[in-house]
Amino acid sequence: MLLSFSRFRFLSSSFFLSFNPHSTIHSRSYSHFIPNPDDAVSLFNSMLHKRPIPPVFEFNQILGSLAKTKNYNIAISLSKRMEFRGIERDIFTLNILLNCFCQLHQMRFTFSVLGKIFKMGHQPDTVTMTTLMRGRIAYAWELFDEMHNRGL
Repeated sequence: MLLSFSRFRFLSSSFFLSFNPHSTIHSRSYSHFIPNPDDAVSLFNSMLHKRPIPPVFEFNQILGSLAKTKNYNIAISLSKRMEFRGIERDIFTLNILLNCFCQLHQMRFTFSVLGKIFKMGHQPDTVTMTTLMRGRIAYAWELFDEMHNRGL
């Protein structure tokens, strides 16, 4: 019993010693945030050429990073490339797109993505609804400010 416990402790410590969370491979594969848009696009392109194609959540991490750095047009463009390549977009991908279109005040496209969510059989979640409400509220405030500036 003592032998197996010490072996377990040895295995555990060797695992943590060999696991480097700052290694290049780990950072590139599981990064939650890529601050440089050029690096994000480069990583996206390299993922498109991998066989088999990586799971959609890895693409979502790149799109999410682009959205966080306010590179909405790039995120939208890469999402279109995913669709063109036949990579199935999930509810998370579509929520990122909703956010991008809301931030760009493209409400027609926002509701188009919402229609796609329904068409694909996904159920809107809390993120979907919150994004839509924030987009509409921001749009309403801008409209109010414009009317106020015009003296209406």
